[in-house]
Amino acid sequence: MKWLAKLHGLSRVEQRLVLEVGVLLVDIRMALSLLPFRHVRRFVDQASRRRLSIEEHTYRERVVWAATGFGKRLLTKRPCLTQALVVQYLFNRAGYPTQLRIGVAKGKENRLMAHAWLKDDESVIIGGHNPALTYTPLKPFQSAAVKPGKND
Repeated sequence: MKWLAKLHGLSRVEQRLVLEVGVLLVDIRMALSLLPFRHVRRFVDQASRRRLSIEEHTYRERVVWAATGFGKRLLTKRPCLTQALVVQYLFNRAGYPTQLRIGVAKGKENRLMAHAWLKDDESVIIGGHNPALTYTPLKPFQSAAVKPGKND
């Protein structure tokens, strides 16, 4: 219950963000289990229609921190796609453009492995430091927050 003490020590804004991330992690994980991927993508993309005005510079860092920390506790197996979609949803709402990347690689005994990560123009936001070195990236999924003509 150490995490409850940490949660109590956060500001009200941070507590709300952590709880929102937790709910989204559960919702998106369930949606990925029950619905076709294109429906889940549509939900994430629609977040950009409900734009928030967020001025706080640390917002991006706190979203990734919450998704990573909560994701490790809630999603013990294969959390990467769910975490990336949650962060993309929240970044879309704040107007930050991102790309969802999914890559594949051959693992032990030639088994197919997959990994998801989220990146912006500069770097990987969540999903490892440089997953493209291990996984062959498939076609990127642009966020709806991207302006036409940018990152094509």
